Amino acid sequence: MSKLEFFAYALISVFISSSLTFSLAKKYDNNKKVKYVPVLVGLILACGMGVRAILSDGAQSATFMFYAFFGVLVAMSSLTTALSIEKSKEEK
Repeated sequence: MSKLEFFAYALISVFISSSLTFSLAKKYDNNKKVKYVPVLVGLILACGMGVRAILSDGAQSATFMFYAFFGVLVAMSSLTTALSIEKSKEEK
C-alpha cells in the first residue's frame, strides 16, 4: 500500500466518523451519551484488531495492526467531534 492510499483511507475514516458523530449528536440532542457511540465502536475495533494482530503472525499481523490503527483514528476523531459539539453547546 502506498503512502497516498494510506493517507486517503485515513482521511476518509476521519470524515466518516466525524460526520456520524455530528449527525448522532444532532438527531439525539437530548441524550448526551449517544454521540459517544462511534468512540466506543472505534475503541472496540482497535482492541479487537490489536489482539488479533498479537495472535497472528507475518503479513496477517500487519493487516490487523492497520485496522487497529484505523480504529484508534475513528475513536480519536469521533471523540474530538463530540467534545467540540459539547463545548459549543456550553458556550451558548
